[in-house]
Amino acid sequence: MSWADHFLAFDVETSGFHKEARVLELAIVEFVCGEPAQAETFLFSPPGLDWEDERTKKALEVNGLDPDELRQSPPFEFRFPRVQECLAWAPIWVAHNTAFDIRMLDREFSRLNLATPRPRDLLACTLSLERHLRQAPRTASGFKLAEVACARGVQIGAMLHRAHVDATLAGRIFTEQSRELPEALEDVQRVAGAAWAQQTLLR
Repeated sequence: MSWADHFLAFDVETSGFHKEARVLELAIVEFVCGEPAQAETFLFSPPGLDWEDERTKKALEVNGLDPDELRQSPPFEFRFPRVQECLAWAPIWVAHNTAFDIRMLDREFSRLNLATPRPRDLLACTLSLERHLRQAPRTASGFKLAEVACARGVQIGAMLHRAHVDATLAGRIFTEQSRELPEALEDVQRVAGAAWAQQTLLR
């Protein structure tokens, strides 16, 4: 069995990119032998979020989340045990621009005085891996999720910027990338680590 045969892909949608931004949606998709096997999506209503803030309104325009549905959803603190449970089993986690998604999850967990769980074997970023595999500089364009999906021949069948869609795309991209990565997990860890370091350089 290959190291790439079983992993989870995840994605968060947020109220913006500023320091006060909150996680509004989280999707976790299990992949088995290159195909999504099961998934869970969470919606959150952050206490104290200003729904009239222009940054929040702009974010909702992009991700298409319904503010009325969000307002009726529980806060992160009510769902974190299930979130932990969904994350804990997987030795490999994958996302596109993982540094952002992890940073946002870290903020939510830190509000509860908890540390975000981490995978045992590998935290991978399809954005940084794609740059590495194409030997592209960090400043090169053409590496947004949809652009990488198209370059990899991954079909985009639904609206982007919803967590389940984006997580599923990241998982499919990672499956394609894995064909160009080493067979040994230790070598993949080194490659992914070097790619991650290059991606986050000067951030």
